[in-house]
Formats: sequence, C-alpha cells, structure tokens
Amino acid sequence: MIIVTSILVIIAAISKSIVDTILFHRGGKLPIWFPKWKDFFDIRKQGKFLPLTKYPWDGFHVFNSIMIFSFLAIPCILLSYTWYISFGIWVISGLIFNLVFNLGFNKIFKNGSN
Repeated sequence: MIIVTSILVIIAAISKSIVDTILFHRGGKLPIWFPKWKDFFDIRKQGKFLPLTKYPWDGFHVFNSIMIFSFLAIPCILLSYTWYISFGIWVISGLIFNLVFNLGFNKIFKNGSN
C-alpha cells in the first residue's frame, strides 16, 4: 500500500508541475514534445469543451483534475493504518511530492528560454 501511495503522490506531483509549466512558462517543452497537441498545452487557447459538459479540454484543467483525483485517493489508503504510520507516510509523501514537483517544473518541463 505504501508503494501505491507513493505512485499516487508522484502522479499528483507530475500533474501539478505540468499545470504550473502551462501556466507560468507557456507550456515549456510540452508543445515541442507534442506538436500535434500544442494548443492543448496553451493556457491562452481555452474554449474546447468535452461533449455534453462545460469541462474545458485543455492541459491545465485535465492535469489539475488528475492531481486532485490522485490526492483524493490517498486518504482512502491511509485509513487502513494506525495514526503514527499514516503520519509518517504523510510526511514522506510531502517530501516526495516536493522533490518530484521541483524536478518537473524547474528542470524537465521548463523551456530553456523561459
């Protein structure tokens, strides 16, 4: 279960770093890596919605949703442990999130010119 929690934290951190890269670095390297999806990673080009919904179909909203779902799944896993083990997992999860987020936002997804 600790591995599943770590995977969910890593997914949340990668998703958050993609969201912040889209917001603060105009997509960074993502439009270069995925040229067919460059409008998907452009915060200025919102307007496409999922059919029958008002949910914006862009990288900012999709990856924010992935991050939120990952974070919401973690307490379901932690409820099966005693409080002190859950607290330890929570502290380690925070460290993992910060490390993965900073790696993604500052190194992997950021374009060199931004």
